[in-house]
Amino acid sequence: MEKAINITQKNSLAPLKIKIFRNIWIANLVSNLGTWMHNIGAGWLMTDLSTDPFLVSLIQVSVVLPGFILTIPAGVLADIVDRRIYLLLAISWMIIFAVIIGAITIFGDTTPFLLILFTFALGMGTAMILPAFTALTPDLVPKNQLVEAVTLNSIAMNITRALGPAIAGILIAISGPGLVFILNGISFIAIFVVIFNYDNSNSIDNKSKEGFIEALFSGFSFLKNSKQLIIVMIRTIAFFSVGSAILTFLPLIVREEMNAGPQSYSFLVTSMGIGAVIAGISLTNFRARYKNNNILIFSIIVTSISLLGLAYIRSIFPLAIIMFFSGISWMCAVSTLHVSAQLSLPAWVRARGMSLYLSSFMGSWALGSAIWGQIAKLTNISIALTVAVAFGIIINIFTAKWKLTDI
Repeated sequence: MEKAINITQKNSLAPLKIKIFRNIWIANLVSNLGTWMHNIGAGWLMTDLSTDPFLVSLIQVSVVLPGFILTIPAGVLADIVDRRIYLLLAISWMIIFAVIIGAITIFGDTTPFLLILFTFALGMGTAMILPAFTALTPDLVPKNQLVEAVTLNSIAMNITRALGPAIAGILIAISGPGLVFILNGISFIAIFVVIFNYDNSNSIDNKSKEGFIEALFSGFSFLKNSKQLIIVMIRTIAFFSVGSAILTFLPLIVREEMNAGPQSYSFLVTSMGIGAVIAGISLTNFRARYKNNNILIFSIIVTSISLLGLAYIRSIFPLAIIMFFSGISWMCAVSTLHVSAQLSLPAWVRARGMSLYLSSFMGSWALGSAIWGQIAKLTNISIALTVAVAFGIIINIFTAKWKLTDI
């Protein structure tokens, strides 16, 4: 076992030796940095425009609900059209809407409705991009490096979760969120350039001869007969419908219940990102010792404890520790579920299959955020988070009988 672990450690960064994967990884790092800066800016701006917990929760809903609505048709398109052209169009959409909401905010014309609308538009772009990017990864690296590639992508996301909020907090304090939104738009230029120069002519599933409707139904037909993908989706819904509450209320807790500023909010989200990065670096070795199902159970337990802490603790440093451990649990859950979904899919239906998985992820996150936001509006944030924990324990006990297979 020790020998196997040492080999895994040696190869954990192997995908970065592949030029196209490395270029896309770095460009994604830049664009994800802008995305996290935008999310912090949008969440904080909404608390400035309204203190209604439900309206604040709609920011998270607007980020992920488009994924539930559009990810499946986006996955179908990514399987039947040229992914390079498809991605360039979707990235252009993101640049345009990020710059527009930035300009509106700088000129002081933002309203809660406009902020939600443009956040939703950016969420649409993300929903269109994600299936194509997740399906692209197996084309860039050998199959025996897929786990490492997926983990590196997750690490990149969480490095930006650590750095983005810290940068955003400083910029918001100096100039307000408008500049943050503009920089988000600029951050997409790097990934646009890399994809523009990417030659995907040798991709085995670059295009399909199926029509849209035929491809859509064949994707659902595959899901119907794929027990493992169904299990991954069920476990995803059980985890993220509850885990979504962590980020839903954080800006309101910091501003209204702790009377703190954007730097404190950024510090807490950064703590979560640091925990996720550390978990991502350690996950390869962790998987060598423990089964996927046990890793997910660990994530559920730590997330439940974190939510209880977030419900009743209002001191910055204890909350930072809580967010740190919630980042660890979030990373473990996301990476484990994501890799399980990837490996359950053949090449011909990869983007559609990943879109079904991502739809369950986004849909449960959006629904959970809306429900906990409404409960908080009727009661208070502490009660809403406590209810989320109770619900999470029940639903995860019920779904634990469907076990993830090991990689």
